Amino acid sequence: MNAKPGADSDPLSSLIRLSGLSGSLDLRCRMAGPYVVDHAASPPGEAAFHMVLDGGCRIETAAGQAICRPGDLVLLPTGTAHRVVCLGAGRDGRAWISRNAGLSVCEVPGPPELDLICGRFSYQPTAGALLFDELPDLLHVPQAELPPAVAEMIRADAASRPPGATELVTALTSVVFIIAIRRHLRNAPLDRGMLALIPDRGLAEALMAMLREPAAPWTIDRLARRAHMSRATFLRRFTAAAGRGPADLLLDIRVHIAMRLLRDSGRSMGEIAHSVGYRSVTAFGRAFMRRTGITMSQARHRQVSPEPESSLEPSMTDQEPEARSASG
Repeated sequence: MNAKPGADSDPLSSLIRLSGLSGSLDLRCRMAGPYVVDHAASPPGEAAFHMVLDGGCRIETAAGQAICRPGDLVLLPTGTAHRVVCLGAGRDGRAWISRNAGLSVCEVPGPPELDLICGRFSYQPTAGALLFDELPDLLHVPQAELPPAVAEMIRADAASRPPGATELVTALTSVVFIIAIRRHLRNAPLDRGMLALIPDRGLAEALMAMLREPAAPWTIDRLARRAHMSRATFLRRFTAAAGRGPADLLLDIRVHIAMRLLRDSGRSMGEIAHSVGYRSVTAFGRAFMRRTGITMSQARHRQVSPEPESSLEPSMTDQEPEARSASG
């Protein structure tokens, strides 16, 4: 049985499913005065988010900032360190901050100037890297670009806190996450990478095929047919968008799927190697080790993120001969 991220019909859904994404609502923060709240970098496998319920603030990272108003969402996909800063820079007076779990509130010394929910998305650091590593440090989604019903439901439940409010708001943040990614794909100039394949219908079809059937004996010709392109056109456009060839990207997909199976299933290493397109566990073990820096056995027992590879891209002929890879 092949390892499939899910019977999804688009690559973004498959990448989200493969990453094991789940949201959690941690704190409700209310504050006033000249506050500055520093947030350390998130651990591997976590991406922080903030949503303004009322008031406003500035969220800063080393690479940029976002001015946030009621209903705005900020997502920190790479887990970068950031700070929440009051909009009245240089103000006098004393700052106060109230932090409560979930959506709860407590008595505060005065009217809050910012009401903020803080949470995080958790994901498998290995498989999630296929999606999260290609996103910017900061994604800002203004309320105007969120579905009115979603934004209003989050704010209304936070205000009245009916039974189940925390779970409902947590579930809705996952919806908002997808909206943030869609907005990024639609509006931002995309650097080369996996996400840059998605706006191109033909290349997205080829990517989807690799995600849904990682064990298939993919070749350039087969993938080109999926993309409804000639071999030369497909290879040129794929490499220009992704920044690497199909075989290299296919190996990434196979390794990340195998990493998830090693940690989340009781299947043997031979079964896992076969499920991602390798007849020999030895051959796949070598490819796995080159890509991640650890053995399959170590991956099964340790929560270790893959080490980044050299910037030199392997050629199509560098793949293990026993692997059924995307080759010419």
